[in-house]
Amino acid sequence: MHWSGRENSFIWGFFCSKVAVPINGKALIFLEHVFNFMVEPTGEILNFLNSDVFDDPQRRYFLVLDRLDEEWVTSKIKCKLIRALIEEIKVFRRVSNVKIAIALRDDLLERVYDEIRDGGFQEEKYEAYYARIRWTEVELIELIKKRINEVFRHKYADIGMDLADLFPSNRKGISPINYIMERTFDRPRDVISYVNQCLDQAEGRPRISWQVIHDAEEKYSKGRLKSLYDEWLARYPSLQRVAESIQGFAETFTRSAFSDTALNELASGIAGRAFNDDIGKLCESLLSPGSSKKLADLTSASLQLLYHVGMIGVKMSTESAWIWSYRGGEVLTQGDMKRAISFRVHRMFHRALRIKSDDAWKWSSSQD
Repeated sequence: MHWSGRENSFIWGFFCSKVAVPINGKALIFLEHVFNFMVEPTGEILNFLNSDVFDDPQRRYFLVLDRLDEEWVTSKIKCKLIRALIEEIKVFRRVSNVKIAIALRDDLLERVYDEIRDGGFQEEKYEAYYARIRWTEVELIELIKKRINEVFRHKYADIGMDLADLFPSNRKGISPINYIMERTFDRPRDVISYVNQCLDQAEGRPRISWQVIHDAEEKYSKGRLKSLYDEWLARYPSLQRVAESIQGFAETFTRSAFSDTALNELASGIAGRAFNDDIGKLCESLLSPGSSKKLADLTSASLQLLYHVGMIGVKMSTESAWIWSYRGGEVLTQGDMKRAISFRVHRMFHRALRIKSDDAWKWSSSQD
């Protein structure tokens, strides 16, 4: 697909209209020209920006584009607009003191590339423009402290609150914060969601107990699973069916956990539902007369999907560490899923999927 300079200039103007940029009046004149489609050739626009708009070398400007995953236009058009935006940002790097950043979730970026992929497209050429956001445990703990102190500041005046004042002491060698972290994808949204559930559960009590943490996990786990389904729905409509197929599994399991009966039920439940992802097509093929596909192929495809979205980790050998996609793990193929020795369900989803935990604790309020 060819993207013309005029089309890209329109895309630039379209996205500018979505944000508030604190720049001078000259820039407003420039944007007005864009919105009215009175656009000069791209080179002249860049020269104008450098010499007349962002003309103070001592000042730095940052334009951040977010919330692109929301339903502001149809999916197909959205992907084309975002692709054009990505292409145009490379050109706007010539405006020396302006940095443009796009906030994109992995699922949306994958969908953009898949839906507008053409013969000459090479995804690796875009890797240099990525700045993948990774949060450390220290940063997430600091975030929790700030959020909690902000809540208490509004409710009970400006008093300092340490996590030890609110959460219980360690139990069986695990701190309550580490327990929460183990049930997240190392993202702020997960940590905040779990802590908020704990605060709601502890309403009217002097502090959060282990029983509260345990009780809050049920709603948190179900909410995170639903959010994962919603996040990947457009790209993997069969995900919910596949995830439900591991309900009741042990936390650590092997391929043999998938019985032929369960796989046949999974294939029957997905086939005929017009799911246009790879597993939907595979299930259609499995149920077709004379098909060369086997149930083992569905096992491998299901495991690959669950790994890709972060629901399971993979262990390739007894000596190797667990691989998790959300921690930057490598891309694994269906062939890798055949060679892997074991799989582990992420603890975020244990309560929602009734997973039999490797280290299940017996809860008692007397032990808090």
